[in-house]
Amino acid sequence: MAHLTSLQAALLLGSMGTLATLWSDMLFPAIISIQQDLHTSATAVQQTVSLFFVANAFMCLWHGVLSDAWGRRKPLLIGLVVLVLTSLLSLLATRIEHLWILRTVQGLVVGLGHVLCRAAIRDLYSGEAAQKMIAHTSLMQTAGPIILPMLGGWLTWMWGWRAVFAFLGAVGVLMLLVYARHLPESLPPARRQAIRLGSLWRNYRLVLGSPWFMRLSVAHSCNWAAMYLYVAAGPQLVTHLLGRPPTDVYLVFTPMMAGLVAGFLCLPRLLRRWGTQRTMYLAYAGFALVNLLNVMLAAWVPSSLMHLLPLAAY
Repeated sequence: MAHLTSLQAALLLGSMGTLATLWSDMLFPAIISIQQDLHTSATAVQQTVSLFFVANAFMCLWHGVLSDAWGRRKPLLIGLVVLVLTSLLSLLATRIEHLWILRTVQGLVVGLGHVLCRAAIRDLYSGEAAQKMIAHTSLMQTAGPIILPMLGGWLTWMWGWRAVFAFLGAVGVLMLLVYARHLPESLPPARRQAIRLGSLWRNYRLVLGSPWFMRLSVAHSCNWAAMYLYVAAGPQLVTHLLGRPPTDVYLVFTPMMAGLVAGFLCLPRLLRRWGTQRTMYLAYAGFALVNLLNVMLAAWVPSSLMHLLPLAAY
């Protein structure tokens, strides 16, 4: 990476971490179009989202293990090839079951990006340089959900839902060429670890048997799951609640991402002033107030943009 500037390195590693966002968030605005074109139900189309994330969650247990055994480049390049092929095959889908299969396969490989981004940073940087690189790449990954749903909405509006998969296939080819040329192998053979299922099982059993770890993990998962309910329902909120075209899906995503960015920027200062425990208590008190406000708006206020304000606060 020595021949790259810090900005180029951040773009290279940060783009790797946006794979999951690319192959998930761009499809949300196309859900209604897929339903109409394939003559299926909204529930059936939503399964393409659920299957994608279930497969992604399962393989996150294995991406780190595979990259520790095979290095960083090989799994990433193989994953990009799979994403390109499945995106192109999605152009030929004529039944929702075809998309179920292809989206499941995409979910199995797409989590590589986020895991390998952090692993490569850990391989190549240390100390303050690593902290800065993680911050820069995290900012890129946070900005993705603001831009990509809007882009997916415009592609769907202009050329239909298949245009989204065509775009993803083209992006996958471009990323494959860039990473094959510019990304070095950051994990030398001497530091690689063979896959030992017995050792892996013992480590997972140790972690999953920790009540402290499980409490934090469940709380963290619930925080994001609540937000992703709105992410998945974004097109329905825009079209049915607000009566706007699917291209206006940014009205749902932009408040969320603006709130996330503001939270990331404020968090270090709040932790220094209040400490970890008090900050957590205040955050969950804020969650309770925001959800109460959300229910009150839904019950008593006619549908309007005001209903999206709790998303930013959340």
